Amino acid sequence: MAGMKYSLTILLLLTAFPLSATTIIEAIGKAYDLKSGQPVYIETHTIQINKPTKNNKLIVAMPLSDQVTYSSPDGKVFATKTVDYGTTPLTPKVVFNNLKFNQRESVFIQSNNVVILHEEDSQRQQHQLPLKSDLVIDAGFDTFIRKHWASLLANKTHRFEFLSISETSTYTFKVKKSYEDTNTVTFTMTLDSFIGGLFIDPIIITYEKKEHKLLTYQGLTNIPKDKDSNFSAKIIYTYKEKP
Repeated sequence: MAGMKYSLTILLLLTAFPLSATTIIEAIGKAYDLKSGQPVYIETHTIQINKPTKNNKLIVAMPLSDQVTYSSPDGKVFATKTVDYGTTPLTPKVVFNNLKFNQRESVFIQSNNVVILHEEDSQRQQHQLPLKSDLVIDAGFDTFIRKHWASLLANKTHRFEFLSISETSTYTFKVKKSYEDTNTVTFTMTLDSFIGGLFIDPIIITYEKKEHKLLTYQGLTNIPKDKDSNFSAKIIYTYKEKP
């Protein structure tokens, strides 16, 4: 489980801005090691979002795509990721390039299957899993949060299957509200099993309430510390609209 390269950072990124046209938003996430508090990497997201229709009562915009670069604190890029939401925002197409280890991982939906590709140097492996109705892939989790926003705020617990691309398997998670004040709301996510919960700490995510922006993420990330484990970090996000 420690090698779950697509745990749940992200990725969780909010693409929720009440805008009047298709717009580009830049999100910067600064990650700090949970134990030492030292900076470990920076993720830079260029998110294309689409406006809600005039008749849409939701204030949040829908994501179209996300281009991500991951860099060390000194600015050197060591990984990139592309997320294409298309017509399936819960299960987007994802391509992750780990430049440090010369690895490439991809996932996309084909018919009623989830296709996962692992590439390293000249080796290539392909796997397929059946598409589940409650499946969430990578940054599709942000869509899941926004889809269930009202019921989560009303203290309902939601469960979903999250795809671990590196392990070619899914895990059942549950998410519920754990704290709320005037401007923010915090959700806690745990594996929906007693044994799994013993090995993975809860993931804690805090959103701004008005526009549903992800403010902080705390827990296991999708960024490898080495070939066998990922960073556990607190990530603080800031946003700005690009001209």
